[in-house]
Amino acid sequence: MQQKIAFVGVQWGDEGKGKVLHHAVSCLVGGLSLGSPDLQCRAGLVAVERHNGGCNAGHTLYHNGSRIVLHYIPSGILYPQMYNLCSAGMYLNPSKLMGEIQELQQQGIAITPENCGIAANAHITLQHHVDSDQAALQQERHTSTGNGIRQTAADKYARIGMRFIEFLNKEVMADCLKRMFPDGVPLQYEGYGQYAAKYEKERRFLAPFLVQDHQVRQFKGSRYWLLEGAQGVMLDIDAGNYPGTTSSQITQFPIRPDTVVGVAKLYCSSVGVGDRPFVSQLPADLEEKVRQEWGEFGSTTGKPRSLGWFDAVAARYAAEVADVDYLAGTCGDRLETLAKLDVKPEIVIAYEIDGKKYDTWDVLFHRRDVLHKARPITEKFEPWKSFTEPDQKTLTPAAQRYIDRIEHLVGKKFCMLGTGPQRDDVIVYENIFRREEEEHLRK
Repeated sequence: MQQKIAFVGVQWGDEGKGKVLHHAVSCLVGGLSLGSPDLQCRAGLVAVERHNGGCNAGHTLYHNGSRIVLHYIPSGILYPQMYNLCSAGMYLNPSKLMGEIQELQQQGIAITPENCGIAANAHITLQHHVDSDQAALQQERHTSTGNGIRQTAADKYARIGMRFIEFLNKEVMADCLKRMFPDGVPLQYEGYGQYAAKYEKERRFLAPFLVQDHQVRQFKGSRYWLLEGAQGVMLDIDAGNYPGTTSSQITQFPIRPDTVVGVAKLYCSSVGVGDRPFVSQLPADLEEKVRQEWGEFGSTTGKPRSLGWFDAVAARYAAEVADVDYLAGTCGDRLETLAKLDVKPEIVIAYEIDGKKYDTWDVLFHRRDVLHKARPITEKFEPWKSFTEPDQKTLTPAAQRYIDRIEHLVGKKFCMLGTGPQRDDVIVYENIFRREEEEHLRK
């Protein structure tokens, strides 16, 4: 019986989803979490599906001593046994996708049609989408990564977009361009046929990866199907801080998961705040002091992220929206910096708006002006010089009190906590694969 597990961010992205999933995959590869030599990973046992977003998101992983940033390819690609699917909810720039695959191959990572597929109906980002988006990237409080995602999504929902399988045929691509540009393509792209012909190299390279995602899910025979989300719930086009959202539905999974793991930093960060409220933001002087040490710069844009205290009001809302079963926490070790600065870590437990206190997400928060008026109400905690005891598997008392309070406020338990940047810098509290393991052993 296949077990389906979704990993979704419950903040504004950049929560460390790649690291959490990377650790989960490594456990399955080595049988570390499964407790039975009979469950050692074999080809086809695990599949990882990236189901939303495009190269506007990046997952930073540390593998065999190397730092690897993935924008399109799912995190399972670091293990040749895994199957990896870029599914229909993604927005794909063929030039950048080809470049990412080639770069990974040059690093010795095997990527072939045997272990990687691209859904036929994923939508394509073209150069004119990117060119149109560049102005937004230059804004100081930018609301875009400049990768043309918003423009691609607009074409998709206007029914004039182009799917991957249509891109693979030059004549069909040219016909799609006529729908995008009924009065002729802009001069810099020459004509319909000429524009289509510029992508011949990408077509030849990517064509072998063509799949139907629903067939892959049915026939790959993987015992574990892991869903890897991009961004976070608070950027969801429907559930997030509209209009400062991304162009994907973060919480709409392509298949029904058995378990949903909500990934959260133990503080908050957000790149490209723009017209999006960020209630928990740190004081400017403190934000500047910790940003460099914490490495808080966008994986995609390189721009500095806005930083805030852990926002329990938003996290509880996001966990409810995504129907989260467990939390996975990251970056608690970074908060050790606060002890050196003699600063107490805080948790946002409520908002004050126009003299009224809100400790849960209110319907008014979906109105774009309301949260811009919110003042955070926080609880302070004793800082910790070390997140963990010397055994690296037990939290120090101050850190434990902080974690206990988050669990109480959000209403979910942590199944794991990251204790550092490396894949195995993790404390595991709950084996999320246990149900499948027990069923297998009973057979």
